[in-house]
Amino acid sequence: MILRTLKLPTQLFHQQRTFVGYVLRYKRNRVDEKRLKYMGAGRVAAEWILLNGGMIKLSNGEKWIKSLWDLPSDVFNENFILTHINCSNSRTLSSQGFRHIRNLPSLKQITANNCCHVDDKAIDNLIQSSDSGNLKHVELSNTSITLEGLITLGECKSLKFLDVSNCKKIGKHAIEELQDLQDAIPKCRIKY
Repeated sequence: MILRTLKLPTQLFHQQRTFVGYVLRYKRNRVDEKRLKYMGAGRVAAEWILLNGGMIKLSNGEKWIKSLWDLPSDVFNENFILTHINCSNSRTLSSQGFRHIRNLPSLKQITANNCCHVDDKAIDNLIQSSDSGNLKHVELSNTSITLEGLITLGECKSLKFLDVSNCKKIGKHAIEELQDLQDAIPKCRIKY
């Protein structure tokens, strides 16, 4: 009602939303190294996912945790082992925040479908997390990943399933490169 009365241009509000969105993405995806050292990689990564609208699953639980209030209250709990991450459809999740999962050797599955700010930088951190051989399931459909980033996933020899469908920067012309990736990870089913 007030906006109609003032007759302000809508472009002004679009620019503000873009700036506010940028600030929120930056704040929510920033890694605090002191906190990471004090609280542990699993706890900090779990909080990052939940703050960005995702869900997590711990090794000792069967149900998905969707809220910060549902996290175990004991910060130094030895059973706090993050194994599954689902952050699909998050508008604030970005590749910068994927540094949170760099030191998660127990991570088995990550789903980040429809996250438009996830690109090749996220894959570098995924590879560091997959060094332990536990990462089996990765879904990155409809993200900003390019063919170069996808080829680096060939280092994740433990992968069993990879979904990179609808990634606009990969395109349908990359069938040969995807076949090379399939040859690099023969036990992995790749959906594109």
